[in-house]
Amino acid sequence: MTKPVLIQAKNSSSIDRLTSFVPDSFAITWEMNGDFKLSLTTWNDGSPAYANLSVENTIKYDGSEYVIKQATPDYSQGIETLSISATHVYSEVGQIYQRKVKKGDANYTPTDILEYFFKDNKLGFSYNVIGNFSKQKITDLGNCSAKDALSKILELWSDCVIYPVGRVIKVYTRDNFLKITVTELIILIVLQRLTLNTIALISSIKLEQLVQLLKRPLQLVILRS
Repeated sequence: MTKPVLIQAKNSSSIDRLTSFVPDSFAITWEMNGDFKLSLTTWNDGSPAYANLSVENTIKYDGSEYVIKQATPDYSQGIETLSISATHVYSEVGQIYQRKVKKGDANYTPTDILEYFFKDNKLGFSYNVIGNFSKQKITDLGNCSAKDALSKILELWSDCVIYPVGRVIKVYTRDNFLKITVTELIILIVLQRLTLNTIALISSIKLEQLVQLLKRPLQLVILRS
């Protein structure tokens, strides 16, 4: 790995590089329209970065942020280690709340909904809609969190894909999402049916082809070097 893994404590501007982790333990996983997680195992080297590996602190990697949700210690090998599980900062959109309500029935696009919930938010989130969506009727839009709003988008436009990049929430039509070619080193695992023998092929295979090949829900393990 050539890109640094950085640790930042909550409410602190100090950022420290983490070097004491097992490279093979590092993984970023994303399930389509589901969990987006980072995991790794690290040992105690006495560094500030290790000291800040606690719940609700942040791991920064390759332009994205992951909030630590579990830090499980282990002393069985004679040294102190931590197994870390962190979720993409995208999951924090539940802290954004639209208390106003647009009363009555109205037709909306995903762009309309995202603008209503994310405009001028104080957490630095923005959005980008890729593809054309028809309007759908919603009654009394508002009085809920931005996370609820994203769930409503997934409910009304069942063929859409929400994929966050940093604090930019990207909403794709499925056709537009499946046009993305794999330009980084990405190991795709669908319920563990893909093996290391396929790695050499990944860079030239489209996601659509892989989904058709494996006929299983899509899950990614992303390793960026």
